[in-house]
Amino acid sequence: METLVNTIMALSQAPDSLGQLVGYLKTADSVLDNAQNNCLAAAQALDFQQHSLGIVYLLHAHAKRPNPNANGAFTEYTAQFLRSCSAQQIQHVPEAFVELCHKFREQLAADPRAARGGIAPLLAALQRLAPSREHLTPLHADVLQLCLLSKVYNAAAPLLDLELTEVDPGRTAVGATDLLLYCYYGGMVAAGRKQLPRALELFLQGLTAPTMVCSAITAAIYKKYVLLSLIHTGAVAPLPKFTSHKVRQLPDAPDSKPYADLAAAYSSKSSDRLARVAEQHLAAFNADRNAGLVKQVLASLPVRTIQRLTQTYLTLSLADIARAAGLAGAAEAEAVILRMVARRQVFARINDRDGMVTFMQDPQQYNSAAMARKIDGAIKQCMSLSSQVQAVQDSLLLDKSYLNKVVMRERGSGGLGGLGSAVDADMVFGA
Repeated sequence: METLVNTIMALSQAPDSLGQLVGYLKTADSVLDNAQNNCLAAAQALDFQQHSLGIVYLLHAHAKRPNPNANGAFTEYTAQFLRSCSAQQIQHVPEAFVELCHKFREQLAADPRAARGGIAPLLAALQRLAPSREHLTPLHADVLQLCLLSKVYNAAAPLLDLELTEVDPGRTAVGATDLLLYCYYGGMVAAGRKQLPRALELFLQGLTAPTMVCSAITAAIYKKYVLLSLIHTGAVAPLPKFTSHKVRQLPDAPDSKPYADLAAAYSSKSSDRLARVAEQHLAAFNADRNAGLVKQVLASLPVRTIQRLTQTYLTLSLADIARAAGLAGAAEAEAVILRMVARRQVFARINDRDGMVTFMQDPQQYNSAAMARKIDGAIKQCMSLSSQVQAVQDSLLLDKSYLNKVVMRERGSGGLGGLGSAVDADMVFGA
């Protein structure tokens, strides 16, 4: 171990020797594994900034122990390291750095009371690993999971309020599972922040990600997508045609039957039928940890019924509203309407003397300076995304492997204006 530490200190002196240090550490697995009990102490003797590469490997080796955080020293020291490490050094070993962060998250996730303490260090680690704010990394899901466990949803705002448009596996060690976990945890955190459109957007991104198999994560995303769709829109839209064939089979899967039955009951607009289906499949919803969302689905049906009534009636009694919405009586109808008014789900006035409800138009005229700024910001965001999509398309049209595939496909169909085999990618590139 002493030789290992001395080598780390010697090869960390100059940027030119970092590559040599990486090669050395990658071949030092046996040394690290045999000295797991001493790795944390060795790391504590090094400097966060100067010896970040070595500390990553030492902490990762320590984390392999059966109980690496016996006295809390591992998570405490790792949290300090993630806040202070050298971005230049850890970017030489993205896989090892990501694995260390995963181990750190695993230790904190085991105790929801401690999960909050890992959010800030992992955010700092993410900023050091990501080439830009728009890059997806494996640490996005780690941060979101801790936000979810600790119920500190707003701490995830820097990640969810920004569109991620870049993926670079070579520089961030990101993979397909990381995208699915980002969409899964991100959707749940967005739902916790009451940002249902954003949650549905993230779930849909996860469902439409290219794949040849339907993973357990994708199946879990679909179930939450169904429930949130019912809560937010009152219906479940079919998955887009560009969704993977395997994922498009999810609605018909046996495991999805409770959710299909719930959606069918919701579309019947019958509160009694919806409640019966929810009770029938309660065990499945509990097993999927979706019972809370199912309760919100049940509560949303009377709200949606009352919203439909506003399209037909200007005034209506509380008793009539209760009957139409399947509520217990006028008192419950009044309570529901008051909550809806507070959430701006309906605009109404209740006359206490005769129990009549008067429905009104939205008083918002959408002509304020704040609304103009919001619309302007949305337009700029759309223009920026359009430019990024165009840039991706332009780079694709210049990609030789893509053009080779196009040429081969066109050869088989006799396309390319009848030129057939006379045209190939070398001609396109002028080679």
